[in-house]
Amino acid sequence: MKLYLVGSGTATYGASADYQLSVGNETCDAVTMGNCEVTIPMGSTSADVMIAAREDGGGEPAETIVLSVVIASAGDTGLMLGSPSSLTLNIVADPTAGFVLSSSTVEEPATGTMEHRVAVSLSDSPAADLILEAGFHSDGTTEIVDDYNSNDEQKRVTFAAGATGDDLVQEVVLIINADEEIEGDETIILTLVGRRDSLTSNGNNFTLESMRHVVTILDSDQPEEPATTMPTISLNYSGSTNIAEGTQLRLRLDLSESLSDDVTVNLVAMGTAMYGASISAGHDWRLRYRVIPQGETILSNFDVLDDNSLSLARDCGGITGSDCGITIGAGSTIVDIQIEAHLDPRTESNETIMLSVDIPSASRNLIESGDPSTQGFNIPAN
Repeated sequence: MKLYLVGSGTATYGASADYQLSVGNETCDAVTMGNCEVTIPMGSTSADVMIAAREDGGGEPAETIVLSVVIASAGDTGLMLGSPSSLTLNIVADPTAGFVLSSSTVEEPATGTMEHRVAVSLSDSPAADLILEAGFHSDGTTEIVDDYNSNDEQKRVTFAAGATGDDLVQEVVLIINADEEIEGDETIILTLVGRRDSLTSNGNNFTLESMRHVVTILDSDQPEEPATTMPTISLNYSGSTNIAEGTQLRLRLDLSESLSDDVTVNLVAMGTAMYGASISAGHDWRLRYRVIPQGETILSNFDVLDDNSLSLARDCGGITGSDCGITIGAGSTIVDIQIEAHLDPRTESNETIMLSVDIPSASRNLIESGDPSTQGFNIPAN
């Protein structure tokens, strides 16, 4: 009776491929229908088939062979296929050696030297001692001796015959040197090599893969970032802090530098003196202000508002929260302020005003409080 073997799977067939089949003394030219004939002699119930996995240089993953029996002519033999009629075999991948990771990062030490270790591993136990060595070279950003070094022993790893478990991982050692130069990050390239007689002799059959590892040295000598300061706003006054009833005094808000955007601040007050414009309602004082346009000069002394400022000044309707919100236009740096103590016919005791600058949340990314940001005043008893 005649049968055929038909092959499939990921492994390729042929003399220079992954495997070959021999039936008796004959080698099959192919494992397609009609090309690998199996003859079972009369009186026999079996025929031997030899499968030979071929050495192809390694570096491939595990591969499969699926062999199926096909009857040449069911009508001639009167036979039916039994079970199993196919067989799946695995060609085990060659064991490999290589770096565990393709890259790593290390920060340059501030002083002296430090070790940087790079792991190398085997996928299987070696039959004989296996020696691998890492070669070091720069991409142009590093210099041996100045930036790093490694002796022969530190570059080499040896896997003992029969090693298993944790012993299948060894480390090459790179010595990183400190320096005081501002160089930016640097790169070292490691290449793994092994002697051919160590990889594929004395029972070893290892393939090198993951042979390249890139080490980045982060420069610790970074230039100092200049301190960033935000413009400040201060509440300035020079003179007596007493305001007699029926008189005024002048103070001002000063920005340390002009801004390209408008910014808003609030003037708020505490104390015993009551704020407002109505004497009959018991109000003790009021406040007026004028934002000085860019390029306009004002009196340098702290006196009452000049006639121009007085005519253009705005009253604050209140002096809590945002009642006295002042918007300083782009380019302006000065706000002229006048406090007026009302002439009150009532007999009152000494009263106080504590005036402060409050920066609302919307302006806190533009300015911060300067010094001073608070001024205190007295309205003496009449």
